[in-house]
Amino acid sequence: MRLIKAMQSEPRALSLYLQKQQQIKGAAYQLLVVDQFEELFTLCDREEDRRVFIDNLLQAINGRFILIITLRADFYAQCANYDNLREALEHKQ
Repeated sequence: MRLIKAMQSEPRALSLYLQKQQQIKGAAYQLLVVDQFEELFTLCDREEDRRVFIDNLLQAINGRFILIITLRADFYAQCANYDNLREALEHKQ
């Protein structure tokens, strides 16, 4: 619950959390998988919460983390509404 609260106020909260976990485990890289990413659009009612989650995910991949997102093809258009997400999907598929 603390991570969720931190993510709401700090776009780097997830990245910082993963870095700390990486140091504890001594791993060179970490894999973060977000399955059924389309649920961000179907179950999340607040636009602000969507943006915070997307910003945190994209900040995390700037570090030593590999992010895999599974997304139904019919939700690609909704991803295009977020410039940083659209750009990441265009260049890092």
